[in-house]
Amino acid sequence: MKRLILSLFAVCLLWMANAQNPAWGPQSKVVTDSIYSQVLKAHRAYTIYLPQSYSNETDRKYPILYLLHGMSGVNTSWFTDQRVKDVMDQLVASGEACEMIIVSPNAGGNPATCWNGYFNMPGWAYEDFFYKEFLPYITTVPYTNLALPTIYFL
Repeated sequence: MKRLILSLFAVCLLWMANAQNPAWGPQSKVVTDSIYSQVLKAHRAYTIYLPQSYSNETDRKYPILYLLHGMSGVNTSWFTDQRVKDVMDQLVASGEACEMIIVSPNAGGNPATCWNGYFNMPGWAYEDFFYKEFLPYITTVPYTNLALPTIYFL
């Protein structure tokens, strides 16, 4: 009987110790949203990575990294093909990177008919949109708390 009680006590202690595991707490997350551009006269999608501490540390300032997709990519490409969330979670956990917000905007059009880029061209002033509308918008949306002017582009 003593062994049973001690065994149950030990199991309860182990369970409580595992409950303290931060892996069971807040997790990083990836959100896809869009913004309507007056410059482009179109909706532009973007995907954003929010670090693990984001939901708990509401006053914390985060650096922001903008990841621009390649010619045939879209805003979700970095998150689906290159698994940004998994890579960032591992880099932060190992201490190789600090927590940051990562944003990937969509610059392209329909790849079957036309493909636009991150620059101004006739009928597509994406560069104007990016600097005049997108960057100011990202700094004011409810789920961003950015440490500006630390802005990186890749």
